[in-house]
Amino acid sequence: YRRELWGLRPLTDFWRVGAGTARRLAELGIYTMGQLFCAALAFSALCRAMGQKDELSIFTGSLVYVFSGYALFTAAKHVYFITYLVLALPLLLLGCERFLQQKKWGLFVAVVFFLFLGGYYYAWMDSLLMALYLLARELYLYREDVRKILFDLVRLVVLYLWGMALSMFILLPNLASLFSSSRSVNLGEGTSLLYGLNHYKKLLVHLVNLDPSAQNWAKLGLVGTVYLDLVVLFLRRKR
Repeated sequence: YRRELWGLRPLTDFWRVGAGTARRLAELGIYTMGQLFCAALAFSALCRAMGQKDELSIFTGSLVYVFSGYALFTAAKHVYFITYLVLALPLLLLGCERFLQQKKWGLFVAVVFFLFLGGYYYAWMDSLLMALYLLARELYLYREDVRKILFDLVRLVVLYLWGMALSMFILLPNLASLFSSSRSVNLGEGTSLLYGLNHYKKLLVHLVNLDPSAQNWAKLGLVGTVYLDLVVLFLRRKR
């Protein structure tokens, strides 16, 4: 893949990448699959850290992750989305796993630092998804040991605050500019950190739907990747 397809142009030669998406990606400086490949590589590393050893499953999961409608939609919106959301999220979760399994904290702190350099907006989205992941992980592994769960989460919070503190030279000026801009008017009226209930209903509706009218980042568009899942199920039919 890296030798023959990483630098292939145009992007429209790839399945499910239309002319509009390719044009928008080009405007943001994304011309080849090499940039999307990095996101798939991060996802693959996360799978291996979680104990997955089957290469076909890892490969399929990486393709589903990178070529889902949501990943392509966010990448076409702005280059920051593919860098700080699609690429950084699996790296952040990988940092969690490396610390919880091997007590190696460097990657986790570095990714948190990197996220806040990109802005509080992306750091908040990734942090919220990380919190949901950690909650599900800890309850699944240690549901009968509440003390262990709390101990793990407290240590990660401390490391998270450390990474955040390292980025203060960028984060504080960004926050200062936010409160001095026109957006601060909306803050005074009350700003919700979460979407309304209707948004989460849309996520279910658009799970396999390519409806272009889906708003508020509900364009999951996983229908195209279902074919990959069918191939894997067929190959594993005897199991």
